[in-house]
Amino acid sequence: MKNILVSILLASSLHAAPLTLTYDKPVSNWEKEGLPIGNGSLGGVVMGGVNDALIQFNVDSLWTGDENPDGVYDNKTDGSSTFGSYQNFGELSFKQLGRSDSLAKVTDPFEHHTSSRQTVQQSIDGKANTKWCFEHHDKSIIWQADLRVSQPLHSYSFTSANDVPGRDPAQWKLEGSDDGTTWILLDKQVDIAPMDRRGQKNTYALKNSAKHRYYRFTFIPRKDVSHFQVAEISLDGIGLGEVPAAPDGYSRSLDIANAKHTTTWQADGTTFTRQAIASFPDQVIAWNLASNRAGSISGAIQLTGAHPDLETVDIDGQQLRLRGTLPNGLRYEARAQVIAQGGNVAFADDTINIRDCDSVLILLAADTNYVMSSQAGWMKGDPAEKTTVRLADASKKTWQDLLTVHTTDYQGLFSRVSIDLGETDESVSKLTTDKRMDRYRQEAKDLPRPCLDPELEALIFQYGRYLLIASSRPGSLPANLQGIWCNSNSPAWFSDYHSNINLQMNYWLAETANLSELAEPLFDMLSAGVPVYSKHTVAQFGDVPGFVTRMSINPFGGSGWNWNIEGTAWLAQHYFMHYEFSGDKTFLAERAYPFMRDVSRFWLAKLKRHENGSLVVPNVWSHEHGPYEDGTAHAQQLMHDLFSNTLTAGEALRSSPTSDSTVDNALLDQLRETIPQLHGPKIGSWGQLMEWMEEKPKFEKSNHRHTSHLFAVFPGSQINLRKTPKLAEAARVSLTQRGEVGDSRRSWTWAWRTALWARLGMPDRAHGCIAGLLAHNTFDNLWTTHPPFQIDGNLGITGGMAEIFLQSHVEMLELLPALPDAWPHGNVKGLRARGGHFVDLTWRRQKLVEATIHPATDSKITIYYAGKTKTLNAKKGAPVSVTW
Repeated sequence: MKNILVSILLASSLHAAPLTLTYDKPVSNWEKEGLPIGNGSLGGVVMGGVNDALIQFNVDSLWTGDENPDGVYDNKTDGSSTFGSYQNFGELSFKQLGRSDSLAKVTDPFEHHTSSRQTVQQSIDGKANTKWCFEHHDKSIIWQADLRVSQPLHSYSFTSANDVPGRDPAQWKLEGSDDGTTWILLDKQVDIAPMDRRGQKNTYALKNSAKHRYYRFTFIPRKDVSHFQVAEISLDGIGLGEVPAAPDGYSRSLDIANAKHTTTWQADGTTFTRQAIASFPDQVIAWNLASNRAGSISGAIQLTGAHPDLETVDIDGQQLRLRGTLPNGLRYEARAQVIAQGGNVAFADDTINIRDCDSVLILLAADTNYVMSSQAGWMKGDPAEKTTVRLADASKKTWQDLLTVHTTDYQGLFSRVSIDLGETDESVSKLTTDKRMDRYRQEAKDLPRPCLDPELEALIFQYGRYLLIASSRPGSLPANLQGIWCNSNSPAWFSDYHSNINLQMNYWLAETANLSELAEPLFDMLSAGVPVYSKHTVAQFGDVPGFVTRMSINPFGGSGWNWNIEGTAWLAQHYFMHYEFSGDKTFLAERAYPFMRDVSRFWLAKLKRHENGSLVVPNVWSHEHGPYEDGTAHAQQLMHDLFSNTLTAGEALRSSPTSDSTVDNALLDQLRETIPQLHGPKIGSWGQLMEWMEEKPKFEKSNHRHTSHLFAVFPGSQINLRKTPKLAEAARVSLTQRGEVGDSRRSWTWAWRTALWARLGMPDRAHGCIAGLLAHNTFDNLWTTHPPFQIDGNLGITGGMAEIFLQSHVEMLELLPALPDAWPHGNVKGLRARGGHFVDLTWRRQKLVEATIHPATDSKITIYYAGKTKTLNAKKGAPVSVTW
């Protein structure tokens, strides 16, 4: 009878939560509205409207820079070493014949460094209370618009920004062009006084009307004022920031269960459908244009690069080809091929014209000649060798063939985990994603009040898994600060690999959310960089054992900014975690242990004896907070984690049937002797976990975004509720003091605190951080923002949420350790625990109904729930169901 009741309860609690982002209007804003696709190394953001559509695309290895031996965190122009930057590759566009959405693209070709809220896009948003503003350094400024089609212009206007009149436009010329290369002067103004009022609009008429596709202003700023700014720039009569009204039945969507973007609408009795995928098996983006009426698809297809001074676009056979070489010698190439059913295909200059086709399949392949090897100089061969073969192979397949293979491959990863957090009311669930987000923001404004859209919260969990699959596959580079998606050649923080939490956070979900192999790119890049890291370490610190890196890392082994040397210990944790979850002794011996060993050697030599007798890390930061001092809690906790993991790894290899000769017994002895002598966590005068060896109330009682001194709670395990309850309580006091206000409202901060609160057994605080991320730091396309867009919030929140359902860091499987009141009924299937075991959980009325453990090995597994433990004698491959 009990089993029958359990089955009834399970059936009544299950429903299929939708896994699709939906919208009912075209997209114009890349960061806030564009929808991403990716296959690990090739990524795209689908943009545009009905008659002008495009896919902005990236390749993971399109980077400037080099090994950067001087460590300067900059992109220099004198030909010396540079840190470099992740780059925008270009756009694949389709313009429907005879019609245009007039979806203008406005750019700042010099890509002046601005805050994320004061970019060139704010000059066309129709809001006088926002502005384009930056420091000009006495250089000319260019604002350029591509209208997609030629449009007439009779006058233009500027609107003054909110403050500092001296920053208003002072001198400029307006030019027009039909090709974006040859420019015609249309108007010129000099010595223009600042506007009388803030928010004032001044209009300038052209002596002779013009008609061009491209228009640009070149501004000469006032030399006695450091910044240039303008609230609005208008080409009168031309809608720059406007998106045309959507036609009947318009819908665009991203189905993350199948990794497929779809746009559909009706016009003149015809239904049009466009679908796009980024296929890992075929290594192409495939974009299918179709309709239900024969001969209804006509238009122009173009391939446009983001490096006009370096690239060439031509017709190679029956393909568009874009080629170029970056200043560091990196060669890149993209090829687009069109396969049309019915109608005609013709080539003209840099365009493929299609006429009266039944359907059109566009295939895009792109790559560079980057190789992950310092010995090879990081570059080898010609990318054409790869792009040519990929298109040749993919072009032999139909759209349906490509879609089937792509879907099968993708679902082999994505479908491993399902999650149901409850059913959202139909009046909410039927809303488009942007409208649901607006409603959620309103509901969540009074945190930590629970919100009433559990399906949206389940969606953000699965969206993190989708984005990691799309931006980190075996053979690719790891996900950077923006994953794989970047529409700038000068992105914030160079879109690099930040090692003081961001890179690590990107991979928290890989093990727990059952995507373990997607962490391979992280290990590939770090291990390939070791020869360079070692060389730079010796140059900085002298003849020392082992290696460390600076804060920011590029794919050529170069690093920049400050010497975040303890951050390398944090990176080493991921090698050990991969072993903990997989049990892969070969990985441990060949990859994990050597990395951990050499980082440990550096730190064992670096420690100093404090006057209190303990060993401390000298002169380190509590990222990115307060002064540099000896023995910060963050550094000490990292050393405890590194040394403990390295010791455990070495002992595991020594006890292996085939003992590994790379294990240094003297090193293991030194680690055993050192770990107890490390200065450990301490509780302060007001019950807080101390961040420095001496109390600093000014910093400890702030709302700073970083909680560096809580590393030992998560992702470490030195402090936990089971073995160190007093220290866990001190961590709770510190985290409560930080709060979730002010500086703490950053995308990645919410994710970290979700995990911290879950580890500390505070479920509603953990849920409040999920709500905070969605309400305060998530765009309508569900990308998270620091600001600007950073993917660590998306990937980190999935890792944080996994800790709510399952924890395995204290030698047992803890089930539902932090289930919040907001999710009274639900289930999650396929999460992974240390030891490699997979776990399914179902709960009703806040109580666990059933847990199914899928053992990875023959072993004893201890389960903990609601204060009770059970021990299973598990057999590999024999699932065990447990009820409470």
